[in-house]
Amino acid sequence: MSVHSPIGQFVSVLEQVKKSANLYQLKLDRNEAATRVVLIDPVVQALGWDITNPNMVEFEKTYQDTRVDYALYGVDEKIKIIIEAKALGVNLNNAKNAFKLYAYAFKFGIDRVVLTNGITWQLFSALQPDNQEPLILNLTHGSLVEVAEHLIQSLDAAKFWSLSDVGP
Repeated sequence: MSVHSPIGQFVSVLEQVKKSANLYQLKLDRNEAATRVVLIDPVVQALGWDITNPNMVEFEKTYQDTRVDYALYGVDEKIKIIIEAKALGVNLNNAKNAFKLYAYAFKFGIDRVVLTNGITWQLFSALQPDNQEPLILNLTHGSLVEVAEHLIQSLDAAKFWSLSDVGP
């Protein structure tokens, strides 16, 4: 049975992402660009971010000597969230990734950074020396409703844009 609700619709997107990860695993395990298109972009879009609007989402954002995969902007034209993407097969739990995320947060002056391979989402917020543990969400473990709730609570575009700000 399908539930027609905002979270139910988002859960449907997460279910499709999970199926796509299984179906295309061999290609996605080694290919970050493909992982982004097949697994990450659908989630970002379902969270209300218009990936075709560079005022909302900028890909490969470069600042000084740093390039980030996704820079998500608020209506005030400031970066609110950075997403670092990895290929599906990449182990997200290494010190190099964590160091890179802290550097992003410091350099861009933000407190929300995300590391994901499309299936596992590590959400870092309020990065401080005493607060370095991410919230780890995995589409293959536990309840997709709970994963959806956490992603919406942390990353929903409506927190940074109102309907009147988006335009036609």
